[in-house]
Amino acid sequence: MPRMTLQEWLPARSHPKDVLVVMRSPQVLSIPKLGEADVARLRGQAGLPKQFATGSAPVGDLSVAVLHNCLVLGDRGIILTASGVVGECIGTRRVRFGEMPNSDDLALHLERARAELDSAPVVDLAEAAIGCMIDGDLNRANYYHFHAEFLAALVLLGRLQAEADLSVCPIVMQGLTGWRSEAARLAGIPADQHFALGKRMALVRRLYVPTMLLTRTRVIDPFFGETFGAIRSAVMAGRDTDQQTRPKILYVSRQDTTARPMSNEQDLIERLRERGVEIFLARGRDYADQVAAFAGRRLIVGAHGAGLTNMGFASAGSRILEIFPPARYQVLYYRMAGVLGHGYRCFPARGTEPAASDNESWELELDEFLAVFDEVAQEWRASTGVAA
Repeated sequence: MPRMTLQEWLPARSHPKDVLVVMRSPQVLSIPKLGEADVARLRGQAGLPKQFATGSAPVGDLSVAVLHNCLVLGDRGIILTASGVVGECIGTRRVRFGEMPNSDDLALHLERARAELDSAPVVDLAEAAIGCMIDGDLNRANYYHFHAEFLAALVLLGRLQAEADLSVCPIVMQGLTGWRSEAARLAGIPADQHFALGKRMALVRRLYVPTMLLTRTRVIDPFFGETFGAIRSAVMAGRDTDQQTRPKILYVSRQDTTARPMSNEQDLIERLRERGVEIFLARGRDYADQVAAFAGRRLIVGAHGAGLTNMGFASAGSRILEIFPPARYQVLYYRMAGVLGHGYRCFPARGTEPAASDNESWELELDEFLAVFDEVAQEWRASTGVAA
């Protein structure tokens, strides 16, 4: 499949063959290196992952595949072309454009789709985009990956349509519900563009496939920072704000999830409240309320988890303090903070081996952690002139 820049591809409608339109090449972004105290703390527990030591965040290209005469199999996100199957990363295996699948997992998805869609009606679409991931239920998507992959892909499609002067076309995807529907609306993706196939197939004469949907990302793309800001502005424009008077420090609680439970989190919450910290719990909040809860915060604290994705709604230059469960040091939010212009610190709980499962609880050394928290809070207050 030829790679072409957007300028080379224009005008898109005159190009007859499948191409990969590259709107930006891959980049390695420089982000602040982890501080010496945090590096020493990680090394003293389970060791320092090399991704924390590089001071960099690799991001892929921004690209959209333009395919012709494709068959889309229902809402499973499987696309058949004349040269093979287009699919996303399954586990550690990737099915690339123009290659036939060599993964048992993908073969299973294909077999399921064939069984479900045998003799199914076929919808004929002159032009469409794909907005779903292979055999994935968007309404169960993790909060981080929904933003970093799916929502970012739809925003990228909008950019391509605007810059290439394309007509607005249907987006083949599952119908969104709950906060996901609200997020798409606030990101500027109108509901009337969503096109659910259900148990049908679609023959699409020209199909746009954002490559963000083909793999799991470990670095949120810097272009999506603008979308976080646009969503925050849309939410805050319609409500009275108390950003000037409410606490600037927010703790993201995990008491509403069973994954990686902190056994003494309630004790931590009580001691943070004594320090004037507000506690955020996602349960019972709609999407706009979550966005508003992070707008105007300057120091965000929390254990590793998807709730930290909400740092995107804080102003650039905020600070993030991430708590790691024992021996589970993931670079995701360190890189996200760096890409979005936030300061970053971390604190690893004691232990050299990770828990056997996500349901196993762990304990945070409260006095040690709170000493680090007090240090970070004091650094932030000193840099902003905020009184203790």
